Amino acid sequence: MPRGEVGDKRLCGWAKDGKYLVKTGYSLAVERFGSFVDMRPSSSFSTPKVVWNGIWKLNSTSKVKSFMWRDCGGALPTREDLFSQKCSSSPLCQICSLFPEIIEHCLLLCGWVRKLWSSSPFNLKVSNFFVSRFDVWFGDLLSIEMRRSGVSLELVAFACWEVWKARVFSSAPSVVPDWWIPPVPGEVKVNVDGSFLKDSFEAGVGIIARNSEGVVFAGYCGQVSATSGFMSEALAMKLALESLSNFPGLKVCFEIDCEELFRLVFGRMLKGGDWACGHILKEILVGAGSAQNVSFSLVRRASNQAADWLARSVVKGLVLKDWVSSPPPPLALILSLDLETALGRMGVKKGVG
Repeated sequence: MPRGEVGDKRLCGWAKDGKYLVKTGYSLAVERFGSFVDMRPSSSFSTPKVVWNGIWKLNSTSKVKSFMWRDCGGALPTREDLFSQKCSSSPLCQICSLFPEIIEHCLLLCGWVRKLWSSSPFNLKVSNFFVSRFDVWFGDLLSIEMRRSGVSLELVAFACWEVWKARVFSSAPSVVPDWWIPPVPGEVKVNVDGSFLKDSFEAGVGIIARNSEGVVFAGYCGQVSATSGFMSEALAMKLALESLSNFPGLKVCFEIDCEELFRLVFGRMLKGGDWACGHILKEILVGAGSAQNVSFSLVRRASNQAADWLARSVVKGLVLKDWVSSPPPPLALILSLDLETALGRMGVKKGVG
């Protein structure tokens, strides 16, 4: 007992010095609940040796076995990996444009691939609930129970190889372009951008839709209430998605130049960014997920100049009337240069004016 008067203070009874640390809580949890806790590290999962042995014992060609080895080792150049290295304009699946193109989605979970696995002769249940990692999924097929079910591992491996080839040769690699590329006939390209002034907290958005001939037939620009540049970009994307009713029956491609917004929302990673934009990001994600015939691309600022000019002009206080049908000279010049550059890159000789 202390000899004099001292104030009360909190002490941890399970620590010798009375100070609580995370280590203290962890040790206590292991001591009391260790028998109920899976102690395997979740972030450092290693592929079981039986999977590697099963791959090399397959009665198949060397290229198929090598492909399966790369699958289970996570060494395929998916769009998500290429996007992280700035070699792709989007991490999303090039076929469904709904989910990040990871190995599991490429070979198992994409809508058109699921039909393959659920049909004869496979009759396999493939869903997000049953598939967490490709190597784990293939390891389950190596089990005695699955062997008895008559599933041919050689046929499964060959099917995975053919699915990957179909994906690779379905379209050319998507590299972030530095010029505006017209959409194909029957599609609409919508460029979206936001602008923000830190000193005055004024913000604006610019949205412009063009067809395959570079003709502007819809758009919007206006001031918005925002507290950051990121928020202005997010509000622009939200308003752009709300304009989908203007394009009935058409495929729409939205292009933005804000990499942070693209990664967070269209990469399905709602962590980071401006904390004040959480509700806006969720609305964008819901709108993007429910929309049909819609895709998203990350582009460079040079190919998004039209939307950028609209957003900056609004912030400066310029009143733009009837700009869709009669673009002001600065915007008309940008639109003309966009189309001229695109036609030149594509090798099309056509008068622009």
